[in-house]
Amino acid sequence: MGPFPFPPLMHDGADDIRLFFLGLSFVTGIGYFFMRSVENGLPRTLVKTACVSALAVYTAFSLPEGLSGPLYYAGILLVVGLVFSAAGDFFLANDRDNQFVLGLGSFLIGHVCYIACFACFVTAESIGMPTKIAGGLFILLFAAGEFSWFRPGLGKMLVPVAAYVTVIAVMGAMSIMAPFVGGWVVVGAILFMLSDSLIAAEKFKEPLPYIAPYIGQMIWATYVLAQYLIAFGVLRELAILAG
Repeated sequence: MGPFPFPPLMHDGADDIRLFFLGLSFVTGIGYFFMRSVENGLPRTLVKTACVSALAVYTAFSLPEGLSGPLYYAGILLVVGLVFSAAGDFFLANDRDNQFVLGLGSFLIGHVCYIACFACFVTAESIGMPTKIAGGLFILLFAAGEFSWFRPGLGKMLVPVAAYVTVIAVMGAMSIMAPFVGGWVVVGAILFMLSDSLIAAEKFKEPLPYIAPYIGQMIWATYVLAQYLIAFGVLRELAILAG
């Protein structure tokens, strides 16, 4: 693993804006961690949604200048993926069944954006490496095995959840196929899968022993860290390739 991909200051006159939104993301992310036990309502929804929304604004202001071709589209796709993730947070904030599909759909679109973003970095050399092929196949097989575990409890949600699991598994595999420096984007993708696995276990399986009282905090912590690692990791990759 390389050093943590925390983006440096760009000294272009917009650092204050970037730091404001990054700070807002950190504060609301930590705040929501401690609001998991608070009754559902507008404040809880706004705090949850603000975390990744602010990260999306920070990322948009942090894209390197002079991007062109696939790198330009990778930056746009990263921001759009974060925006749809924030929309998913909004829909899932109140734990209402009628909004679960909307949240699932928002995250599915976000993952499609991440897949396309990661694909912009894939090279003929990286996609042919045996270790990357093995890693991608492992992610896909793990997702298939996990789906078979909670499939009996899905009921009418079988098709939407199957589509979502397929997409997030491809997202995880694509993060491995791309030659990202340091591997932090891969860690972020795997943490995203872990977070969603915990959500599925909480919603479709019996309460898990020992971790049930803390599963909400575990879901949020792994999810937020995943978003930061993906955003920071792709931003660093774009900065390196943009020269």
